[in-house]
Amino acid sequence: MHHLLYRVAAVALFERIVIRGKAPEPSGATLFVGLHRNGAIDGIAYLPAAPKAAYLLSAQLHRSIWLRTLFPGITVVRQKDRARGMEGDNRGSLDVCVDRLMSGGSLFVLPEGSSTLGPRHLPFRPGAAQMAAAVLSAGRALTIVPLAVHYECAWAWQSRAEVVVGEPLRLEGVPAGVEELAGLITGALESVGVNVASEAELRTLEALAFIATLGGFDYSAALKRLEGAAPEGLRESLDALQATARWSGAWSFQDVPLVPLKSPALEALTLLALAPLGTLAILLNLPPLLLGALAARWLPDGRNVVAFWRALVGLPCAALWAAGVTLTLLVHGAPWLALGYIALSTVGLRLIRPLKMRAVAVHNALFAPKVTRPMRALAYAVAEHLRHA
Repeated sequence: MHHLLYRVAAVALFERIVIRGKAPEPSGATLFVGLHRNGAIDGIAYLPAAPKAAYLLSAQLHRSIWLRTLFPGITVVRQKDRARGMEGDNRGSLDVCVDRLMSGGSLFVLPEGSSTLGPRHLPFRPGAAQMAAAVLSAGRALTIVPLAVHYECAWAWQSRAEVVVGEPLRLEGVPAGVEELAGLITGALESVGVNVASEAELRTLEALAFIATLGGFDYSAALKRLEGAAPEGLRESLDALQATARWSGAWSFQDVPLVPLKSPALEALTLLALAPLGTLAILLNLPPLLLGALAARWLPDGRNVVAFWRALVGLPCAALWAAGVTLTLLVHGAPWLALGYIALSTVGLRLIRPLKMRAVAVHNALFAPKVTRPMRALAYAVAEHLRHA
């Protein structure tokens, strides 16, 4: 039931979730460790890569029956949870995790303990290494699988996400110390994540990686390849392009002033053809969309929980609204209208991202033509760099 619920949530929140690499089928104790970026939403992104794993969760996600229903798992109380008055037996929770691994099960742990959309990971907590050490000390084999999730724009609705599955570490029951295992886990996670010095550097790499996707490259692979080797010329070209966009009144999508890379006329015609469908779908579902948008604006205390609040408020409201509209149409003897509403809402949802991108590109082609040449030149330069890097 939870898997179905999370898959529906994934469709509602993201235009696409792509898994890069393949996690091994759990055969014996398997410890999945992931980088924590976007609050509880990370679980939705990671689920397709580790569908059978139990999750180690913050106790704040079990504050109510409603939250416990939405987020099943084994809970621990973090220091920030204790500051909010929560109490719990972390030793007992860790024992439950170790027992699961000892019985050949799989477990998913986010070792940072808290999420951040910053330029590199937070310090890792020792819990994952302690669990691994306990399993190995008992003479059992353990597979550790590192994962990272990369969001094109983590707080945006209907953005894209890519989950990178790293090389599994197969430990054949040889005892190892907590510090040694912590080092292995850190190295494995840094190999799949992006680690840079500043927020500004991360924004630059994310913009360049997004531009790379326009040429058919994988977002996560482009991010990693640009991590330590983005040429100064690409950075300078991006800075100049963004400056031109600001003074020329160009619109941007994910910090990039998009333009039609092929035929402007075709882009405009496609936008004109699809915009009525997207607009009508939004109007038919306006109340839950507004509530989700207001929740995302007012409730978060950081960008890393914007998507969480949008989902927590918007998804139940959308489900109730859709059920109400459908039942009303059925009761009034209009089954075809009910089917039409469902179909239009589904199609409209999938059109959100492409419509945004085309609207930006067509606007810039018509009203900010000065960004066209440098944008196309930068897209070509990024693609050439990645082809020959």
